[in-house]
Amino acid sequence: MLISDLVKRLIEQVAFEARSSEFVDKKSGVSARLTISARENAVSAAERRALINSESTTQVWISDLAGIIPSITGKVELVYEGEQEGPYQVAMNLVDKAIRSQFVKYFPDPDQLKKRRNTGKPSAQQKADENPYRSITAWFDKGNQLNIPFNTKDEQKIQLLYGVDGLHALVKNTSPEPMICSLAYSWSSYCMALPPTPPLVKSYLKIRSNLKTCLEA
Repeated sequence: MLISDLVKRLIEQVAFEARSSEFVDKKSGVSARLTISARENAVSAAERRALINSESTTQVWISDLAGIIPSITGKVELVYEGEQEGPYQVAMNLVDKAIRSQFVKYFPDPDQLKKRRNTGKPSAQQKADENPYRSITAWFDKGNQLNIPFNTKDEQKIQLLYGVDGLHALVKNTSPEPMICSLAYSWSSYCMALPPTPPLVKSYLKIRSNLKTCLEA
């Protein structure tokens, strides 16, 4: 079982996000056990998937972070507004924010690219050079979708990720992490960090729905 430093940082970032969340009770704080429990559950989720798929080896993918939701809801106390929002939704939002926060440490910040684009009128070539996400967003704008069910085999995930135009090039040029882990991270982070287009939102909601169904099973 492989768990990359990237996943470990993401789990740690979830705790940081929880401490600054308006939905979490500051008086009760965030249990130090949150990250320990979250790591254990992430590994368990990956092991469960490997057993279902009869795989001898696997790694913790971003989608396996669905398994840490009980660790979050069980280790934080919510204020009234958080209870109204719902423990599951608050936990998912914390994971989303953690991925957004870590995303810009590995890949160009989409918000900064947007600000740079709005300061002038660059040529088409300059746009292509400055925005490494252009081919990826174009792929989604064409109506393509990326749906990866929770229990998809590792090999199938990799093939699906390679099918997204420009994703492999983005990861290869910007990320120091091993290729497989970076591809998974790039895809998930991209879905949560970039300004959404209708096809992208639909694809993202599909994976969120798959994760929720798995949790409720």
